[in-house]
Amino acid sequence: MIQQEMQNLSETIKKRRKELNISLKEVENATSIRMSYLEAIEAGEFNKLISPVYAQGFVKQYVSYLGMDGDSI
Repeated sequence: MIQQEMQNLSETIKKRRKELNISLKEVENATSIRMSYLEAIEAGEFNKLISPVYAQGFVKQYVSYLGMDGDSI
């Protein structure tokens, strides 16, 4: 169940970024989150991030940059 929720989150993030017409490079420049981590977040591959704590921080920062509520996510 959690895996499905994580996949849904990843798809929501990617969809929102594309709606805003923002490239991953722009997100990387604005947030200082490495491109490889952004790609892992959008692919739902959270295990590729450094640790669960970093994953949570990166996701919150990323969704906030996209204008979404990082705390509710």
